[in-house]
Amino acid sequence: MFRRTSALGTVSYKGQRALVVAALTDPRSGIPAQFTLEEVVTAIDPAAYDKTFKHGNMVVTIPESVHFHLKEMAKLGQIEHIAGEDGVPEVAPTETPRVGPAVLQPTELLTQWALWEPSRLPFVLDADRDRLQSLQASKGTITFASWPEAIAAPDFGRPGDTKLHLGLLPQPFIGDLRRASIYVLSLNPGLEPTDYYGEYEVPEYRNALLGNLKQQFHETAPSFIFLDPRYSWHGGFRWWHGKLAQVIKTFADERGVSFASARATLAAELASIELLPYHSSKFRDADGWLSKLKSVTFAKIFVRDFVVPRIKRGQAIVVVLRKVPLWELPQIPGVILYEGKHAQGAHLDPDSAGGSAILAKLRRLRRKL
Repeated sequence: MFRRTSALGTVSYKGQRALVVAALTDPRSGIPAQFTLEEVVTAIDPAAYDKTFKHGNMVVTIPESVHFHLKEMAKLGQIEHIAGEDGVPEVAPTETPRVGPAVLQPTELLTQWALWEPSRLPFVLDADRDRLQSLQASKGTITFASWPEAIAAPDFGRPGDTKLHLGLLPQPFIGDLRRASIYVLSLNPGLEPTDYYGEYEVPEYRNALLGNLKQQFHETAPSFIFLDPRYSWHGGFRWWHGKLAQVIKTFADERGVSFASARATLAAELASIELLPYHSSKFRDADGWLSKLKSVTFAKIFVRDFVVPRIKRGQAIVVVLRKVPLWELPQIPGVILYEGKHAQGAHLDPDSAGGSAILAKLRRLRRKL
């Protein structure tokens, strides 16, 4: 038997399983009759789990723990595992009839990037490689293999560069996507000299990016790394911190806490998702190849099938900064869409639609600072 500490105190294995059972059977839990493992994790996580806990010498994640408990419950006949036609396991209460299988699991986005390794250049998802080769042939991409090579290039730092820089790690998302309550959607990660410097010259920063891809976070560090002061030298921090500083300040003043404490609270709740995971200074989809990339499909399905249900349950909000039509989101409460001049400015101060929604979400947090 192992024990761990959560907001509920020290909970034994039997206690954890009881919490899972309660979440599955409680009609107030918000879990639909047919649900995926990740939906169970999302529904029970705020009350029952921290990010990780110790099991012997191992650090176990929330999904691993829940999956273990669900299998034990299946053995006891409390639930059953049902495989869809695509071979992807789903979980359902024993008395619930099966409703048609999903074509693709929402968390395929997380699975694909967790398995991905930067083993060879260009750094692209294997499922995207064939599509991007044609773009490479048309000189729509560029691949630098080091910081010295990047700064020696004749066009280094040139404004308006539309090439995808595939010598940099892809950045499909930032933050803890399963636990976030505030999602910001955009087009693709930008490009600054600090991207090459950080990834090739600062191992700690590169490791943080790789940990983010695998959704593995240090318990003492913000899961949204671009609100982590350790990386305040990076362009990503300057962009995000600059956009959100006034929201953080307002929240800190209202709660009577330090700016650093308020920033850490937002960092724990915030996640960003990019439609396209590859860096560029400026983006142009002249031939319509964007929609043909698997990575784009994974991002859209995750938002549609994982984030939107959480929004409908009142667990999250989403702010779409770029390419609203491509995200194909419903116009419902909790979905804030930036179009026209608002998309160009992408403002997130308290007077903007997105910033005010973020601030309102922070105000509703129950956790104490």
